[in-house]
Amino acid sequence: METIHTGAATITFPTTPEVFIAYQENRAGHKFDDFQLELLGGYVELFNLEFEAGVKGLEPTNTLKEAAEFYARKSKLRALKKPAIRHFYASVQHWCNEAYRQGKETRNHG
Repeated sequence: METIHTGAATITFPTTPEVFIAYQENRAGHKFDDFQLELLGGYVELFNLEFEAGVKGLEPTNTLKEAAEFYARKSKLRALKKPAIRHFYASVQHWCNEAYRQGKETRNHG
């Protein structure tokens, strides 16, 4: 079962949208709106895929690079200079890295 750790610790991957959202809402100190819930639910799928990549020994995803390429294709690269947008993608990268790390540990200890 997925667990939520307190303090500097983190979520155990793979996880569910409900567990991840509860963790994030607790850290933010408020409930998220429908848009945020849907967005985070989709990203949990990405995080779980990163966990699986770590388990299988595949290369991790570089979310920041992929986001920059996406924004460039849409001619919106300037939007990535906005602090809120940069912070969001840095957070996504953090969780991708954490999920991958946990998957890699599972592979190494399994």
